[in-house]
Amino acid sequence: MAFVVGKQVGDAVTRNTVKRRLRGVVAARLADIPGGTDLVLRALPASARKSSAELGSDVDKAFGRLSGASASSTPVAPS
Repeated sequence: MAFVVGKQVGDAVTRNTVKRRLRGVVAARLADIPGGTDLVLRALPASARKSSAELGSDVDKAFGRLSGASASSTPVAPS
């Protein structure tokens, strides 16, 4: 599992805060991720302004899309 939080999201403190929030959100949903799955989450600039609950909702939407996607499909990005 990897988190990509670029400089567009904000300064180092903001990027680290977003990473911590995403780690917490994903940790609560680890049981929903099939074993052997490679997961890369990319935080968009709007992530810096979202609460943990909003990030959780976005992750849930992305995971919902993944459940219908095949292993050979293109990456899924939250809207």
